[in-house]
Amino acid sequence: MEMEQEGTDRLHLCSNLTFLKKIIEDETEDMEGEIGDFGLLVIAVHAAFLDSGFLALSKRGNATDRLPTGWDPDMNLVIPVSYTTIALYSVCNEDGCDLIDDPIEVAFSQTGNFVSVYGYFSKFLDIYRETFYLPSFIPSLRSAMTLAELEDDDEARVFDLWKTVKDVFCLPLLVDVSKKYHLSPPPCFTNLPTDMKIRILEFLRGDDLARIGCVDVEMNRLSSNDELWKKKFDEEFGISSKKGTLRKQRWKDSFVMFWNISKYGYITSRSYGSGGDGLNGYLRDCVIPPFFWRSNIAYGRSRFSDQFPFFNEIDQWSEELMHPIPWM
Repeated sequence: MEMEQEGTDRLHLCSNLTFLKKIIEDETEDMEGEIGDFGLLVIAVHAAFLDSGFLALSKRGNATDRLPTGWDPDMNLVIPVSYTTIALYSVCNEDGCDLIDDPIEVAFSQTGNFVSVYGYFSKFLDIYRETFYLPSFIPSLRSAMTLAELEDDDEARVFDLWKTVKDVFCLPLLVDVSKKYHLSPPPCFTNLPTDMKIRILEFLRGDDLARIGCVDVEMNRLSSNDELWKKKFDEEFGISSKKGTLRKQRWKDSFVMFWNISKYGYITSRSYGSGGDGLNGYLRDCVIPPFFWRSNIAYGRSRFSDQFPFFNEIDQWSEELMHPIPWM
């Protein structure tokens, strides 16, 4: 299964590289000399937009797959590009609306080795931004222009650029357009029914499920499902059938506690403190949100005993916890 997935990913990447190379050739065929680093990154981002279902708009409002005339990066520190989507273009052709009155605006700005990209859909407040470090991507993009096959590192760089542009700009902008014009939304996880989202979350490991809670309020709520954590606890430790004091707390809390026990062989207050090395060790990078961290943010601080109720009863079951752990 992993080999099949790897083959599918490589095939998809090869398709992207072929498309990227074609767009670079089309945009540079009339240029004198070699394209600069700034211009090459602009073309690469433009190619990702085209591959996601966008079309560039000329000053007259005509849709095209080419960057607007006069975009020469050697002459401009800021390059604005207007886009529309294929779906919106079809709607406007039928209804007679003017695409130029409601464009998707993308701007490229260079400062030294850094290129900042901004994108927004008119009349929407959300502005999407990402900054790219040219030395990280340009060598790989130049290799993509000339070589039939790329080294693995170059493939990874191009794939990272492609994925970042689509995740940060293309998908959110497609969602904005579909909301305003009541078009079919792009296929993405957030548009799935709740029960299907939970089914997908069931395939995650416990620590990855905890990371999901950092994404937004909805994911925090879905990833806090007690039945889901009961299943994760059972998969990780295989002792969810134990009765008694263990079930006096949520399964998510139990997972955090036993995760630390399984890793260190004992439980201490340091395992749960902000400077500990347990599950909350990821907290320093704001990656894994333990149950108490999320409650601090969303609901304000509560007393220590409220956030750690099991410490009030630690004497009752400490002897059981200190026995040799079967999964260690």
